Amino acid sequence: MKPLLLGLTDTFAQVRKRKVYFVFLVILQIFLLIFIAGTILFFGVRMIDNINDISESLTNNVGSADGNNGGMTQDRALQQASGLLTIYNLLKQNFIYMLISLLIILLTVLFKMWMFSLFFFNSDNNSLKKSWGRFWKKQFGLFLKEWLKYLFSSLVLIVPLFFIVYLVLNWAISLSVSPDSFTFLVRLLFYLFVPLYFFLLISFASIDVLLWKEYFKQIWFLLSKKILYCLFLLVIQIAILGIILIPVYFTMADERFFNLSLVMIFLFNVVLVFCRLWWISSIKALCKDLKEKHLAKKVNL
Repeated sequence: MKPLLLGLTDTFAQVRKRKVYFVFLVILQIFLLIFIAGTILFFGVRMIDNINDISESLTNNVGSADGNNGGMTQDRALQQASGLLTIYNLLKQNFIYMLISLLIILLTVLFKMWMFSLFFFNSDNNSLKKSWGRFWKKQFGLFLKEWLKYLFSSLVLIVPLFFIVYLVLNWAISLSVSPDSFTFLVRLLFYLFVPLYFFLLISFASIDVLLWKEYFKQIWFLLSKKILYCLFLLVIQIAILGIILIPVYFTMADERFFNLSLVMIFLFNVVLVFCRLWWISSIKALCKDLKEKHLAKKVNL
C-alpha cells in the first residue's frame, strides 16, 4: 500500500502549495456535475413521459377493442398505430440526443477536468511566472497530444457501450416495457458501466505519457501487474464518496434541510476533485518502476 500512501501524501502537499488552483478545479467540477445532471434530467423526464404515453396508448387501445365487440375500424387502427409510432420515434430521438450531449460533455468539459488535474502535478508550471508565451506554447502542444489519447480511449471504450445501451433500450422500448421495468434496466446498465469506468480511469490518468507506445505500455502494466492496487484505491474512493452521498440523499428528500444538502453537494465535489488528484498521484507512484526501467534502457542505448 506504500504507493497509495505516497500518492495521498503528495496530493495533500500539492493542495497546500496550490490552493487557488485546487479551488479552480472544484469550480470546474461543479460545472461538470451541473452539465451532466442537467442533461440526464432534461432528456430523462422526456423519455419517461414518452414511455408513459406509450403505455397509456396501449391500454386505451385494448380498452377500445374490448368495448367494440366488432373490433376497431381499419382507419381507427391505423390512426392509433401512427400515434404510437410517433411517440416511439420521439423516445428514440430523445435517447439519441441524450447520448450525443453526454458524449460532447465527455470530450470537452470532462477532458479539461482531467487535463488540468494532470497539470496540477506538473513541476514546470512555475515557468508561468517567467514566460507566458513559452509556457502556453508548450502547453498547447501537450494539450493536443493528451486530447488525442483521451479521444482514442473514450471512443474505443465508450462508443461500444453506447451501442449496447442503444440496442438494449431499443429492444425494451419495442416491447413496451413498464416504466418500473425500464428504470430497473437503466440501473442494470449503469452497474455494467462500472468495470468500463475503471479502465477509463486508468487510461485517463495515463494520457500525459507523451509517446503512444509508452502510453499503451503503462495501461497494460497497471492492468496486469498493479490492478489490485488500483482496485483497492477505487473501492476506498467509492466508499468515501458514498459516505458523503448518503446524507445528500436524505437531506434533499426533506425541504427543511435543503441548505444542508447544498453544502453536502459542494463537499462532495471537493472530495471528488481530491480523489481524482489522489488517483493520478497514486498512478504516478505505481508507474515509478516502469519509468525507471524505461530510463535505464535509454541510458544503455
